[in-house]
Amino acid sequence: MRLFNMMGRKPIRRICISLVTIALCVASPALSRMVQTVLAERALHQQRVEAAIGWLDSIPQWNRDGKTHLLYAKAYRKQGKFELVRTQLQAAFDDGVSVELLEREQWLTQARAGQMGEAEPHFRQLLEDPRDDGQDICECFVTGYLLNYQFSRAAPVLAAWEAEFPTDPRPHELKGSWLQDSEQWSAAVESYEKALGLNPGNTRIRCDMAVCLTELHDYDKAKVRFQQCLRETPDDSQLLIQWNEWLLLNGQMDEARAILQKVLNLSPANQDARFAMAKTQLMDGAAETAVQTLEQLQKENPYSTPIKYSLASALQASGMTERASEMFKQVRSSEETLRRKQQLVDSLLKSPNQPDVRYEIAMISMSHESPVEGLRWLLSVVDLNPEHAAAHEALADYYHGIGKVELEEKHRRLAETFANHKTE
Repeated sequence: MRLFNMMGRKPIRRICISLVTIALCVASPALSRMVQTVLAERALHQQRVEAAIGWLDSIPQWNRDGKTHLLYAKAYRKQGKFELVRTQLQAAFDDGVSVELLEREQWLTQARAGQMGEAEPHFRQLLEDPRDDGQDICECFVTGYLLNYQFSRAAPVLAAWEAEFPTDPRPHELKGSWLQDSEQWSAAVESYEKALGLNPGNTRIRCDMAVCLTELHDYDKAKVRFQQCLRETPDDSQLLIQWNEWLLLNGQMDEARAILQKVLNLSPANQDARFAMAKTQLMDGAAETAVQTLEQLQKENPYSTPIKYSLASALQASGMTERASEMFKQVRSSEETLRRKQQLVDSLLKSPNQPDVRYEIAMISMSHESPVEGLRWLLSVVDLNPEHAAAHEALADYYHGIGKVELEEKHRRLAETFANHKTE
């Protein structure tokens, strides 16, 4: 009887405590802010960034303080929203947060954005006094190095991160992503397995593993992973497109079409889904319909070799052989150039500090792959050699094309200055 009474009272006690807590929070804005701040900090530590922002958003504007803005900056940094980071750091400064804390966050943001020239001089200082930021420091610098294709610098930081924080899945996830981008499928799967062992609820890691297993033609294992992801996030457009690829490879055309139509219903402008649908139409024999979609996609992505190849195939299937022949020539030329790029990238694995090699890769990316990809390579060039005149000239041209006048003028001046130094 006594046990029954105790069991009956515990829920009532918890309810009373909860009601008292809510009442205190309502009565005291400072206490309310403190509770929501603690919950946001915990979510950030657990890599649940959207949950952290949700807790911060629940604090009214009038009740936010410097710490609130600093936590916002950390959350936006993890999302890669660097303009918002700057806004929040300024607000934190205005609310009296110490310059020392703001500088640390700025250095981490610079590293996370790949601005290693600005961030790297502070790396040792951060490591010698990590405070509670050890994992963040490792993540930001590994990400920055990988953004700049500085694999040899990322590797020892990854190894130290794994050793220092053995229960953190994030280093294994980042390593897997790096290996996947390098098309080292088996090694990527191994890293993703380690990450999932530490964080079995991460759908994105599981999906990336499924993609790698598909590339390895291990379709049965990939299917199991994909289906688990679909149960967890059934409306994730990127997941649905990747599942569509598996379906096409396994000849399940009807289901593939239905999946793509679902994505397009959710997001009609989704380029990946439109491209996948065009390839499906081409396989179905609807070549003329595929041509219309692919021509529009090529206007939107004039540097994409896969789109050019599919368009050439669709033109040929539609009887437009002259146009198809010309486009196949462009594809062959692009593929040859991209093979050259891959050879150059492979050379960086042995000797990463080659600005001229990186510049050549950048220019290939600009004209045959993606201007954004080319931009990342160009930034890695001037990070290694700030006086590389040709890279500054190419950066000026890029910023001219997207209408960023101040950056264009800055790099044009630097290109002229360093070109003159070379001729003197």
